Amino acid sequence: MDLFVVYDTKGSGRLVGVFDDRSHAEEIVQINPQYFKLRACALNKVNADVVRWALSERERGLLLTLVSQS
Repeated sequence: MDLFVVYDTKGSGRLVGVFDDRSHAEEIVQINPQYFKLRACALNKVNADVVRWALSERERGLLLTLVSQS
């Protein structure tokens, strides 16, 4: 099941909401596309892109383990 996360891009990057309907999430983003961003994600899956953001080799290894389990 895909979910759609809307978050702000100013300040602390707060979560606006998580939606199962992409069109509903896009409506929120259109209120201010410079401020609100949308990211699709799969339920119970670790985003493999996060591995490259890890600050250390240890963190990368632990994240890779979680990615492979999801």
